Amino acid sequence: MYRWEFERYGQSLKADVAGPVTLDNLGLMVDAATKGLGLAYVAAETARAEIAKGRLVAVLDEWTPPFSGWRLYYPGNRLVPAALRAFLDVLKAVERERKAPTPSRRRKQPADADADDHADDLKERSRPHRSSRRCVRRPSPCEKSQGL
Repeated sequence: MYRWEFERYGQSLKADVAGPVTLDNLGLMVDAATKGLGLAYVAAETARAEIAKGRLVAVLDEWTPPFSGWRLYYPGNRLVPAALRAFLDVLKAVERERKAPTPSRRRKQPADADADDHADDLKERSRPHRSSRRCVRRPSPCEKSQGL
């Protein structure tokens, strides 16, 4: 089982969580939480839409610091395979788009970009940090009526 990992003020906490339902699909976890079956410990982005609609509320936010980005580990060889180079180009373009405040500032990745240019920005960027997770649950009737 995956341990739920939390951190606050330099203190770490790992919890072995047991319950009547154990899932390994993020979408199903969010669906189960919206149906009131319990807490879901999922990637923040996975629950974002349901939180915005008021179907879920984030809990333990003070124990989940902001997401600092994805990490991708790959060999630092000068000869990067074409498939990895293409993947790095896509990641770089997505990261630029995510950081762009308005559509007018979005830039496209040049087709001839060298994979070595991506090494500094993307090295160590595909493993989610524990801070990319959110613990969410269905809001109580009281929270719903108060618009919380």
